[in-house]
Amino acid sequence: MKKINTIIIGLGKIGFGYVKDYMYFRSHSYSILNNKHFRLIGGVDNSKKNRNKFEKKFKLPVYKEVPKDLYKYLDLIVIASNTQSHYRILKKILQNCNSKTILCEKPFTENYHKAQKINALNKERKNKIFVNYNRQSLPQLKKLKSIITNDNSFFYGRVIYPDGVINNCSHFLHLFFLLFGNIKKIKILGDLKLLKYRNLTDFNRNFELQFKKGKVYFEATNNNSRSYLIKLYSKSKIITWKSKSKINVFDGKKTLTIDSGMKYFQKYVYNELAKVGKRGTPNLCTAKIATNILSLISMIKNEKI
Repeated sequence: MKKINTIIIGLGKIGFGYVKDYMYFRSHSYSILNNKHFRLIGGVDNSKKNRNKFEKKFKLPVYKEVPKDLYKYLDLIVIASNTQSHYRILKKILQNCNSKTILCEKPFTENYHKAQKINALNKERKNKIFVNYNRQSLPQLKKLKSIITNDNSFFYGRVIYPDGVINNCSHFLHLFFLLFGNIKKIKILGDLKLLKYRNLTDFNRNFELQFKKGKVYFEATNNNSRSYLIKLYSKSKIITWKSKSKINVFDGKKTLTIDSGMKYFQKYVYNELAKVGKRGTPNLCTAKIATNILSLISMIKNEKI
């Protein structure tokens, strides 16, 4: 079996991983090394400290930038650096690569316009670009979507999100696109509050999204717990999904409990990436869909696009 030669750009928490809270298939390096389809051949980071830690733990080459002559040996390039660097890194990769697979951390680029530029640049290059909205790959999400699809009534929902629209709420914008389809209407219900999160300029805002069979209110929280809450109501069901908890579906008589799979989300992402070039289509967020999410974020911020 030919293994998928992979390099990680960005050796911080999500790329390299910390033992205490990110070792169980939640970091890229751990998930790659524990998947028989992949071969991790090195890491890239600006930080000498991060490079030394990666080299010491995995005994693999590390670089400040990807050597130009290395691109031809790569099958998969993972971008796990900070969001501000994504556009520059993607642009450089596309200048050196054709027909490769790229996995970029969400939300893809800093804004909609830069995402459009990357899509245009890749039109001739034909690289397969996916964005790591990891809930899409969860097998359990198919079960949740089936429950919602088979319920003929209208849903009302509430999402409480921390850490800004770009950094955290973007996950839920993508999730509700998967569950309910295209957005019909956006209603702004609160003032814009600018904030900084991990050096990313972000914002909070309360708003409402309307879908064909649902209406969902999004509320920003100011607490520091990083916890989220999703609640959906229909005539016959109450669906609750809290951070670090299972999904509960109550039908008025009994509760169905679904393990969200969030403890192992990167494991499922790499299972899907292994399908690229083989039979089947990977169940991952495409660059096009991620660009649409960035367009939605711009509208929530009331920016012109």
